[in-house]
Amino acid sequence: MINKIKNMNKITLYIILIIFVYIILILLNFIFGKIDDNYIKKDNNYKKSEIKEISEFYKLDISYPRYMNDEISAIVTDYLYDYILNFKKQSEKTNKIETLNINYEIEKVDKYTNILFTIENSLVPGEKYKSILIDEENKKEIFINKIYGNNILNEIKEMFYKKYSEYIYSHIKDLVIEDFNFSFKDGYINVYVNKNIFSNNILYDIYVSKVFDKEKYVFEEVKADKYVAFTFDDGPSEYTSDIVDAFVSNNSKATFFMLGNRMKALGSVVNYVKDNNMEIGSHTYSHKRLTDLTKEEALEEINSTVIVYNELTNENLTLLRPPYGSINNEVMNLSLFPLITWSIDPKDWLNKDPEYIKNHVLETIYDGAIILMHDIYPTSKEAVKMLIPELISNGYKLVTVSELAKIKGKTLVPGQIVREIK
Repeated sequence: MINKIKNMNKITLYIILIIFVYIILILLNFIFGKIDDNYIKKDNNYKKSEIKEISEFYKLDISYPRYMNDEISAIVTDYLYDYILNFKKQSEKTNKIETLNINYEIEKVDKYTNILFTIENSLVPGEKYKSILIDEENKKEIFINKIYGNNILNEIKEMFYKKYSEYIYSHIKDLVIEDFNFSFKDGYINVYVNKNIFSNNILYDIYVSKVFDKEKYVFEEVKADKYVAFTFDDGPSEYTSDIVDAFVSNNSKATFFMLGNRMKALGSVVNYVKDNNMEIGSHTYSHKRLTDLTKEEALEEINSTVIVYNELTNENLTLLRPPYGSINNEVMNLSLFPLITWSIDPKDWLNKDPEYIKNHVLETIYDGAIILMHDIYPTSKEAVKMLIPELISNGYKLVTVSELAKIKGKTLVPGQIVREIK
């Protein structure tokens, strides 16, 4: 009986001790802040910290990772505290309350850790990203070339060249690796450039993405409720591949209406367009106005192009754009293909000014439009590289003519004139 009482006392003591420890933990958690659920689960080597501050000049709302290791923590806090101090000084010079919001994501890259800060700074609206790549083993900041080699800088610049206009690339081509910001997700990397380096008001993020193991460009699927088809006449040419690269780099597509005689001379370009999932249509063999030809001559212009394309690609053409958009009943009756014209024409053959071409398209664009351009002019190439990201930022998806018809639930019929697809 005495032993039972002793055992019960021991159990009671243990319970009291557990309750006491639990209360202590609750108090510690209350005093030092709630442990953040976003700790790195592997070793709990950082916790979320916050800075919230309001004054007559500014409002701060900042989250950042505070590392348990002092050397690593200093890498993060030295950057942040300098940035915040500069923001406070600048905000005192304005006549309104300035705001600074900073958040972060933690990403593991091999044996390294990448911290991507997203910034909303009312003083510098274009400064959106800051990444810090940390070698935790050696407790120091490193840069992307440490992981992927020094040639990575040239590869990144080449991607920007393919995706964006000359204006944007001219501001990027002399940057060093430290000027870029990185995000690592699902085996590929996003490379960001902050918009405050540009003098123009650019509305969209400037970034490229690349899968390093497959050496391919990868971009997020654009969610859109507006669709348009870019079409290019009179090629292929020396500029066609660059235009294709711009569409590929923006996860977009276009339709190229090619001349048979140019296909014959530039077969490798034809296959480059096809292999990059662009659509190819016929623009006849030698750009003769079909309405001025006999039936036999018109069929020769159309059929010769079909034969050349089949010999080059082992595939068949399915669309026809008559030169000059000239169509009559005879052309409609003899054509075995839908006759694709256009609804937006910036006259890039006449107005060889990229800015004019871009503005004309932006001012007249609408859902279901078919845009006429030519891939034989460098100015048209430059205008396209300006247009693509801006249209995407405005909610448009750029597709081929056939894709546009499918999306809109339309069937393209031989001999049918198609000006737009709504």
